[in-house]
Formats: sequence, C-alpha cells, structure tokens
Amino acid sequence: MTTTTDWPKEGIQSSDLGMLQTVLDAWCADRSIDIQSADAQVAARSLIDWYEFGISDPAELRTMLEG
Repeated sequence: MTTTTDWPKEGIQSSDLGMLQTVLDAWCADRSIDIQSADAQVAARSLIDWYEFGISDPAELRTMLEG
C-alpha cells in the first residue's frame, strides 16, 4: 500500500500572503479590531487554514470570515 502526503506543505508565496493580509486588514478595519488582538490572530489563522485547504478567492475568504 502506497501512501501519499502533502507534508511538508509548499510555502505561501509573498503575493498570496499580501492578499491574505489585505483581507485581514479590511476585516479588522470594518470591526475596529486591532490587528494585534487575539480576534485578529484567530481570523489570520483561519484565513491561512482556508487558503491551504484550497480557497484562494479574496471575496470568498472575506465571506467566510463574516460567517
């Protein structure tokens, strides 16, 4: 039996990281949340998780944060 794994994962490219940062910044600004807050950290982790899962559309990511 052969098992394949996705580890180690490919790194996030700087352009993609910039897009994720833009989504997070807008989400924080709309809620008057400090980017250094625990809420922002949770949102950032969620964005990265979703991106690694294959969701890369900024509008879709933003909608998911709203959820």
